Amino acid sequence: MLKESLQREPASVPARTELAKLFRDRGELRAALAETRQVAQQMPNFFPAQQMLYEIAFAVEAQELSFTGNRPFTISVAAARECMRLAPDRYVSHVNVGVVHYNRRDWSAAEACYTRAIELARKVRPGENPPIGVYQHVVASCRLHQGDLEGARKCLADLAPPPAALKPDHARLVKKIRLELALALERAQEKKK
Repeated sequence: MLKESLQREPASVPARTELAKLFRDRGELRAALAETRQVAQQMPNFFPAQQMLYEIAFAVEAQELSFTGNRPFTISVAAARECMRLAPDRYVSHVNVGVVHYNRRDWSAAEACYTRAIELARKVRPGENPPIGVYQHVVASCRLHQGDLEGARKCLADLAPPPAALKPDHARLVKKIRLELALALERAQEKKK
């Protein structure tokens, strides 16, 4: 049915989106990536396609990691940058690129992406509830990894109020970053003695 729909109307976004999901669910991630990339390019303001493009690119790299033991992040960097090019004013586009840089341990690039995401997230429509506090924790972590303990501490002192409930992965990340900072502060105090 999808094949017939795409033969009749090759530019059908719903059919391409469903085909990408089908490929993804069957584990054919490269095919899913190609279909999703087409949808994202056809409809630059269709944010779900951009998010799916990024997520599938990350899954392709995870799959390759399991086969090769190497994860250069080139596919997810390209997909995240493409999403940012298509939607430069969406905070999530900057978060996606920031996640890749953070995972690559490119702390200054990750900090820049998350800082921009925070700026954009503060301007969202009512009803959206971006986890700005989580992003501030990531900026603090980046500063900590760059040796800027005072900058990390200041970042956490200026935290935005947390959303009503954090997603589990956000809660784990916040806990990890707070622990990192506490340990770094403790080591700094010991050095002063």
